Amino acid sequence: MSTDKLQDLEVQFKMHETQCEERWKTIFARVEGVENRLDKMHHLILGGGATTILFLLGILSTLIINNW
Repeated sequence: MSTDKLQDLEVQFKMHETQCEERWKTIFARVEGVENRLDKMHHLILGGGATTILFLLGILSTLIINNW
């Protein structure tokens, strides 16, 4: 291969590296955003489940107390 061809390939490779690095940064930023939203959803689901359990326990205890 000629040196001009090698230099052209090197320039193209460097450009490719730069573009890929930016793409990966963008992808990782988006994945972190998705992880944060999933964490919020997880906490909401846990809170909703705990609320439902406490609500049902309250109804159960009211029924037990009123029937004794």
